[in-house]
Amino acid sequence: MNPMAALVMGSDSDLADAVVIEEKLAGFKVPVARQIFSAHRNAEDVVGMVRAFDQQFSPLVYVSVVGKKPDLGPVIAGSTDNAVVMYVKKTEPEAFYQHHLMSALDAPPGVSYAVFSDPANAALYVAKIIGLQDPNVREEVRAYREARAAKNIAANQKYSLMPLADVKDVIGKKK
Repeated sequence: MNPMAALVMGSDSDLADAVVIEEKLAGFKVPVARQIFSAHRNAEDVVGMVRAFDQQFSPLVYVSVVGKKPDLGPVIAGSTDNAVVMYVKKTEPEAFYQHHLMSALDAPPGVSYAVFSDPANAALYVAKIIGLQDPNVREEVRAYREARAAKNIAANQKYSLMPLADVKDVIGKKK
């Protein structure tokens, strides 16, 4: 077993968002290969990378980080039998972001990938896929899920019986 998350960005302007995903994957103990290839300017390089990675790593999940154009994910997905996760980063103006998110959701027939607008959830999904074959990653995902659940139980115990005025004070202090 040689697991890998191939984190592929369309340009170096996507690095900050990719780092969030990479750090989250590191927390799940998922190895990451970071690549920068444009679906438009480096199409042959993208397909070559996919062919090479497909032969080298298993389990393998591609993570496409896209900002201005959501075409990298479909190019990767159309070139591999492995899972592809596309993170569509939030951009301004809002209408521009919404257009690209909707475009990402409208995959051509026979080309499938998962789409996320939250980098942490994209990383969690990748870890869950790799965890299907890697018990160490699966254990990290389980521990993360349980820690998140415990946080909610603690919040429930703290706030469920608290008087409304006290809850409003807490909210005011958090702002």
